[in-house]
Amino acid sequence: MNPAVSLAMFLNGRMNFKGFIVYVGAQLAGAVAGSAILQYFLIQSGKDATNLGATVLAEGLTVSGGFIIELILTFLFVLVILTATGKNCDPHMAGLVIGLTLVAIILMGGTTTGISLNPARSFGPALLMGGTALSQLWLYFIAPLLGGSLAAFVAKYVLDTEAGAPGVEQEKDEAIT
Repeated sequence: MNPAVSLAMFLNGRMNFKGFIVYVGAQLAGAVAGSAILQYFLIQSGKDATNLGATVLAEGLTVSGGFIIELILTFLFVLVILTATGKNCDPHMAGLVIGLTLVAIILMGGTTTGISLNPARSFGPALLMGGTALSQLWLYFIAPLLGGSLAAFVAKYVLDTEAGAPGVEQEKDEAIT
């Protein structure tokens, strides 16, 4: 449910363009639907429905600082995903490795940027809330997508994670009978 991960998978050949577009469309629609449901439940229970978990920069954090934080942490997260699901991975450990990495990243950046790592995660709340969340939404799209793209490059060309990775077509035998 993360367009930055979907983009990395597309760039590394684990997903075709049509699949990428469908996934991202579904991810964005799901984010809006999830935020709308959360807003409805909060209103029905008499709770404050003005935040919805929106990602906004912490007071005093510059836009460039927030951009760099989101870019680097998304890069690390997507790189771990690609590596943990790549050709040399242990599929039994992938979920644990990815989950623990996410926890560590949230602890590192959660109080500075809200640590989106995911354009869809920021899109739903920003669309319904407007204001600062909507005005900063560009940052939560561009930085994670750039971080995911850089991770795809490093995974494929530096760490060689892709040949034979799940979703990547296996090379055909050269021998034709």
